Amino acid sequence: MGKVLSLGELVDFLKDKEKVREMLVFAGKCGAITTTRRGAIPALPSMDELMY
Repeated sequence: MGKVLSLGELVDFLKDKEKVREMLVFAGKCGAITTTRRGAIPALPSMDELMY
């Protein structure tokens, strides 16, 4: 989301429902995995885990 905001493309991005859905699913996966682990950085999921 930071990348989208920094590029000033938020309005165009939000018009694409599939991209928004993809972003929300990705964020949900990150949150779900992170909350089941201990620590801050060690709790972050890998890209392999998120693409499953």
